[in-house]
Amino acid sequence: MSRSVKVRIGAMGASLLLMGALVVMATGATGAYFSESKQGEISGTTGSIHVHTSGGSGPNGLLFNFKNLLPGDTNAQQDVYVANL
Repeated sequence: MSRSVKVRIGAMGASLLLMGALVVMATGATGAYFSESKQGEISGTTGSIHVHTSGGSGPNGLLFNFKNLLPGDTNAQQDVYVANL
């Protein structure tokens, strides 16, 4: 092997070693560890909302049929939603 090839291989090895050292230093410097804990309780409730619908057809009142509706046309349909809490 010629001297220039040996120098290039050595420079490449040194740069890889330097990059590896930088990675180790960066991860070691930013690797935080948090271990504090406190005793306590968490409580909560769940609920449900029943929504009654009308204005359309079908079992749930939400099926709507628009006749002769083409792309770009607008059509309106009134819907009624009632929430029983």
